[in-house]
Amino acid sequence: MRSRNTFVLAIVLVAFAVAYAGLVWFYNSKTHDYALGEAEKLVQTMLLQHKAVHSYVTKVSRPEIYRLKEEGKLYEEYFSPKTMSFTYTARGVKDLFNEHRMKAGLEPIYFKLASNNPRNPINRADELEERILRQMNESALDKYREVVTMDGEDFLYVALPVDPMTPGCLKCHGDPADAPKELVAVYGDKAGFYEQDVKIRALLSIRVPLAGPAGDGARIANIISLVTLAVFVAIFALIAFFVVRFDRQERGILAVNEALAQSNDALARTNTDLEQFAYVVSHDLQTPLGSISGYAQLLKMGHAKALPADGLKQLAQIDEAANRMSALIKNLLMFSHDTARGAMTQPVNLHDVLDEALTNLAIQIKDAGAVVDADPLPVVLGNPTQLMRLLQNLVGNALKYAHPTRPPVVRLSSRREGEQWRISVDDNGQGIPPERQDEIFEVFKRIKDDTQTGTGVGLAICKRIVDLHGGRIWIENKPGNGTVFHFTLNPAN
Repeated sequence: MRSRNTFVLAIVLVAFAVAYAGLVWFYNSKTHDYALGEAEKLVQTMLLQHKAVHSYVTKVSRPEIYRLKEEGKLYEEYFSPKTMSFTYTARGVKDLFNEHRMKAGLEPIYFKLASNNPRNPINRADELEERILRQMNESALDKYREVVTMDGEDFLYVALPVDPMTPGCLKCHGDPADAPKELVAVYGDKAGFYEQDVKIRALLSIRVPLAGPAGDGARIANIISLVTLAVFVAIFALIAFFVVRFDRQERGILAVNEALAQSNDALARTNTDLEQFAYVVSHDLQTPLGSISGYAQLLKMGHAKALPADGLKQLAQIDEAANRMSALIKNLLMFSHDTARGAMTQPVNLHDVLDEALTNLAIQIKDAGAVVDADPLPVVLGNPTQLMRLLQNLVGNALKYAHPTRPPVVRLSSRREGEQWRISVDDNGQGIPPERQDEIFEVFKRIKDDTQTGTGVGLAICKRIVDLHGGRIWIENKPGNGTVFHFTLNPAN
């Protein structure tokens, strides 16, 4: 038995190791995509910044200079690239931008209005920019976007053409004799002149280093890998815990069966041990599950901005899985408790236990807009806590599996059948497929496997409670109109 369980744990461990290695590879494979995505955002920022500077110079700065000239507040020949050239201004803003980036510990971004015939030598195109500019003028290329390696470092390189030359542009870039005298006085009559109409004279050249975003992506991948490892370790520990516990339980049951022939007292002690065991399992499992959910929440709160959408989605799935496991453990504890204790009977007014059950379900009833009515119900012989749980599970089941197009309506009724009372819980929900009716009272068998979030224990608890009270429970299906659960109980008299 132990060798079999050891083999199972070994297989699970190997499967988890392979799955974890695959996930780590997947996370790291997305690092490059993350770096490119962040670099694209920086490219868009630089382009928007350039457009903003161009709009400011052409719509604000230049008109203001011309107005001051007209009003005689500036001499007519005044010309300064610092106020009238958007290329000069854009380059200055870019330099200041990169200066602040470096102060913040970030790498500078290469940004240039590259030309083969610039007025300022700093804007002269390099070899790659010359080739791209030539291809754009030959209509062989309308945009350039590549990852390039320069001096051993990777960059996202994006090059976009400026608008082609127009007759208006040639006033400042054509024959210097036609250009403003103050412009010629500052730059001379060679650089930047003698351009051709309809020619693309310059391009926006942007190179964003990928080392920084790639490092951020690697750190995010490492964080997600660590969280995944913690989840896998916790799940494996839970599986191992269950295997060991169930192995002990199985060996314990064999020992109890041996002792059963000798003493009824041994059976009573075994039931007590089983109940204590269930409480231990519940406590020991709830603690790591709470830790998993808590760490997932802390990671989400502390690193939400740094994590990609996939990372946030995976954290949400971890939290949901932990909560479902917690609910399953609680239901298993109830099932174990009812099995061990049996039914300690006394006269029970079903109206009283129904009121308590509906109080517990008040929020679910309000949220669902449900109506729950009850005809006169009898006084029966039973355990009030267990009977309350029975009614709460059946009404809660009707709320959970309500029909999607109508609000839930649940009606409880009773009638005498021979020596027992027959209690009916009638709902207008989705109904239960006929092929599922024979298995629905088994542990871990759910009504809807794919669309609901139940644990598959609630109806098993209902059957166990009814069995302990000497009754039986069954289903009457109403195709398209819901389900009726019937169960029988002994009268108090």
